[in-house]
Amino acid sequence: MPSRKEVHIDAALSNIAVSYRGLGFVADKVFPVVKVQKESDKFYKFAKEELLDDDDSRAPSALAKEFEYGTDTDTYSAEEYARLHYVDDRIISNSDPAIQPLITATKKLTKKIQLGYERRVAGLAMGTGITAAVVATKWDANAATAVIIARDITTGKQSVRGSAGEEPNSLLVNDQVADTLMNVLANSATNATIKDWLMLGMYPAQMFNLEFIVASGRYNSAKKGAAEVLSRIWADMAVIFYKDANPTIDSGTVFGYTLRARDWQTKRWYSDERTSEAIRVSVIQDEKVVSSSAAYQCQDVIT
Repeated sequence: MPSRKEVHIDAALSNIAVSYRGLGFVADKVFPVVKVQKESDKFYKFAKEELLDDDDSRAPSALAKEFEYGTDTDTYSAEEYARLHYVDDRIISNSDPAIQPLITATKKLTKKIQLGYERRVAGLAMGTGITAAVVATKWDANAATAVIIARDITTGKQSVRGSAGEEPNSLLVNDQVADTLMNVLANSATNATIKDWLMLGMYPAQMFNLEFIVASGRYNSAKKGAAEVLSRIWADMAVIFYKDANPTIDSGTVFGYTLRARDWQTKRWYSDERTSEAIRVSVIQDEKVVSSSAAYQCQDVIT
């Protein structure tokens, strides 16, 4: 083992870990990152007293009526997620440029940790305790279901408005649901814009006046040593939810947070025993549902 003084944080490789996003991973778009100072602590959940309709009038020279609002608390406990890889001297010496194997290792280690992050957030966002309904008509039933899809999305919006008192601003689907949605809407006579997006092979930034988040991440669901089976991380559903564009620890009635105590970090040292550069990537965080009422699930939307 190296001594502590031989281990250093590699700023360049840390920047790669911070900026790298595994294909189709969207966890931080669903549970936005909020930086916290401690690895475990309490955070506040706010009630909705501001929605109470009472008298705000103020007589001349009188004090304004004092407004008080209550809070509830929840706790978080951040974990360190880390992976290590050794890059042999022979690989480095036979690479052009020599830094490339270290960059590749950093990206692979980051993606491995991101995979766990994605699956944890998916489990929370698609989990129980969130208002949900199985759609009455599958979205790929026929080309005439565009109106039915819009009705299901509207039901979800109304649920979030009615339960959370917030205007939902995000729609999450997996890539299969997204492709179905795009094709069905493209067949609508009024959706020339969707046809244009399909021709470009792209997804629009917004759908139904909601940020359109498409999750296409996969994981190997086979047992270790068995033949590879790549499965979707996100299930057959659409999640309509509210998130804060500039999240803080007291944002209010948001769907969820990623509470990050330490950002992505890449440590690097030389191992004489292995004649290799050691690369370790890590992050310290917790993921929490803040308000289940700020989300709605349309379930089993395609056949």
